[in-house]
This record gives sequence, structure tokens and C-alpha cells, in this order.
Amino acid sequence: MRYSADDQRRLSGMLEAIAAEPDRARVSIGDLVLSLGTQAHGALLLIFAAVNLIPMPPGSSALLAVPLVILTFRLAFGHGPWLPAPILRWSVSHATYARLLARALPHLRRAERMVRPRGAHLFSGAPFRVFRLLLAALAITVLVPLPFSAMLPSFAICLIAIGILERDIAWATAGVAAGLLSLAVVGGVIFGLLRAAALLFGHPF
Repeated sequence: MRYSADDQRRLSGMLEAIAAEPDRARVSIGDLVLSLGTQAHGALLLIFAAVNLIPMPPGSSALLAVPLVILTFRLAFGHGPWLPAPILRWSVSHATYARLLARALPHLRRAERMVRPRGAHLFSGAPFRVFRLLLAALAITVLVPLPFSAMLPSFAICLIAIGILERDIAWATAGVAAGLLSLAVVGGVIFGLLRAAALLFGHPF
């Protein structure tokens, strides 16, 4: 398959180029970091968050939240993408990668058609620090071991990550709104559980 220069610059084109490499037996997180280059930070946030939108066995979201926490905290402090070697070695077969990508590409391309550079100057300075801090808070929220509690903050991370990748302030702002809502919802659930436990043990608050 041939790719235009514009396709190769977009995340969908870069991910598809990896799938088109016939000699690659497996695809690891480390491979993605090397292949995605300057796009790696936003792309990895999007990938790890998007996986949490898929219903999975209990505990899976907390495991996948670990790289999200590392990546978001490094971004919050102005550092580039880095993950521990054991996480970089996480891999799937080339066939599995191609199959998962085939399912994800239509959604990713649909999103890419809707984004464009808007308010790129806001992805630096004080406004961008707000995005970075919110991403770190959302990543911690994904760690909360409650049923389906990871889906809303993961969705918010996806929106912000797409905004960062495409320098589109509209998507990033939508992600901030979804993120604040998810923090309120998860916080309310945790408060409710703590209050119920306190009432159960005779210590209301």
C-alpha cells in the first residue's frame, strides 16, 4: 500500500505503516515509541487510554493505567516519553496488531477528518500546563478499582491526546470538560462508598 506524505504524518498512517512491514514478527511498545518519533507521547496516551474503552477483565484497567500515569506525569513536568523496559517489551504478534489496528482505524480516521490545527499557541505556557495536570489526575483516576470507572476518564484522555497530536484546542477543551465530569463522577462514587462504609460501621460523616 502506498502512503501520501500527509498520511504518513498522521497517526493512522504511521500505525498502518508498521502493520505493512512484512518482516516484523511482533510489535512491542518499544517499537511504537521508535516508529512514532515526536508523536510518540500523544500517541501512546491515546493508545493506552483507548484500550481502556474496551470491556476487559477486572484489574486490566489498573494495569494499563500504570504507563498512563508514567506518561502523564512526565508530560506534566515537561519531560519526553519514557517507560520502564518491562513495559517497552510488552508486545503482540504482528497478526494480532494488524487485526486490532483494522478495527481501530475507521474510528481513528473519522476523528482525524474532524480535527485540524486550531489555537496551536495554547499548547504551550499556562494553558498547556492545565491540560498536563488534568491528564495526570485522570490517569490516577483510571487506577481506581471500580467497575467501569476507567472508561470516562480514559475517554477524556483520548480527546485531549487527539487535541495534542493535532494541535486542536477544540478537541482538547472537549477532553477537559469530559475530564472534569469524570473526576466529579468518580469522586462522587468514592465519597458515596466511604459514606456508606462509615454508616455501616456507625461512624457517619
